[in-house]
Amino acid sequence: MKKRRKTLFILLAALVAVGGIFAAVTLLSRDTVQEEQAQATLLGINAEDVETLTYTYEGSTLSFERSSGQFVLSGEPDFPLDQDLVNGMVSAVCGAAASREIEPEGELSEYGLNNNGITVAVSTAKGSQTLVLGSKNDQTDALYVMLNDRIYMTEASVKSAFEYTLSSLICMDEMPEMGEITLAHVKNGESEFSIEYIEKNEGLYFADGYYYYYNDGASLTALEPSEAQSWLDGIQSIEPLECDMWSPNAAALSSRGFDRPATVELVCKIQPDTSAEEGETAETEKKVSISFGSEFEGEDGTKYRYMMFDGSDMVYVTDAAAADAVLSPDKESMLPVYVADVDYYSLESAEVTIEGIGHTFTFGRDEDGKALAVLDGQDISSVYAESFFVDLAAVKWEQTAPDAGSAPGQTVLSAVLRTGKGEVKVSFYEYSSSFCLASVSGRSEQFLVNIRDVNALKDSWAEMLKNTGLK
Repeated sequence: MKKRRKTLFILLAALVAVGGIFAAVTLLSRDTVQEEQAQATLLGINAEDVETLTYTYEGSTLSFERSSGQFVLSGEPDFPLDQDLVNGMVSAVCGAAASREIEPEGELSEYGLNNNGITVAVSTAKGSQTLVLGSKNDQTDALYVMLNDRIYMTEASVKSAFEYTLSSLICMDEMPEMGEITLAHVKNGESEFSIEYIEKNEGLYFADGYYYYYNDGASLTALEPSEAQSWLDGIQSIEPLECDMWSPNAAALSSRGFDRPATVELVCKIQPDTSAEEGETAETEKKVSISFGSEFEGEDGTKYRYMMFDGSDMVYVTDAAAADAVLSPDKESMLPVYVADVDYYSLESAEVTIEGIGHTFTFGRDEDGKALAVLDGQDISSVYAESFFVDLAAVKWEQTAPDAGSAPGQTVLSAVLRTGKGEVKVSFYEYSSSFCLASVSGRSEQFLVNIRDVNALKDSWAEMLKNTGLK
């Protein structure tokens, strides 16, 4: 019995000893893994421990220091620094791991590790480390880096995190919300005009469906809705490509053309926020002002313009072509494409002169709502009258007349159209073998219309007379 107990004590003691050895091995293994994990990155520094970051790129050295949990530009703490970009740099350099170490076979310049490399220095409470980022190996797509005179290969993305100049690190202001633009007033040198949305265009134009008007200070001209909207969309699409400078002084603004800027002043409707609480969902009106400075050409030959938003002290760079399309629109391309876009059923009366003979129409409806048409005092089928006036309304102009204001040729056809909005007179004159000259009352431009369309209109008139028995 005593022998059994002795044997049991021996076995228990051995088990305890084995357990102790296992625990010791486990702890040692854990410490070894943690040490290997800490040494897995080149610098062996945790991103959250970094207190300062300095790097040199394209001949300029930029330094940042952590303050109250964020990085600031050294010596200029109010600089609007993009925290995401700087944090991305810290993460990239601290997370850089060596895929392999290499023995250099030539000059450092062959690895991009000479003066052309990007030098990155980070410091913590325990000290600092410096990593030089060289060129990329075209075959492996890995990056050469140098630490303590030893060359390693790491992920190529490490270098791209530092390819930023100071202006690229600016956290740009949010672009102003524009919503629906109801008025755009443009001043561009000696030129000044407005494009305005007018929902009720009564008395402004003889046709329905035209809500945008060009105002040159003397008169309102209706615009093709789709073309006007496209121009307004062009304003909405203008965006800064980069920030040129922050908080410029008067001299810097003048050198960029802001002493005499071109301006676009907008009145916008901001739709209510449907997620807001009741009583805070009313539509609001907002004013936005955009200023454009001088134009300059980039290294690739692309043209740019300086731009500023009201309320921001940042000078941006934007595409010059996009800005010019807003500041100097092609008004001709925005005009209504139809010479006389009048709906037949809105006509109350009309006078048509063709081949020197004048004719009078009156229109109405009978007790059953059926359309009525009277030509020179005689009832005719409204269907045939409609066919002619629909053809007239479908005539498009192809270009504005180059010699506008000159004496027109002989009249081919003219029509005075009266609706509840007022009246408009459309006249077609002889011009050339290809075109007729079209003149529309209330519009200063004269237009060229394809002669085939006018001849087709004359044929439509003859067909109407034939079908109504008046010819």
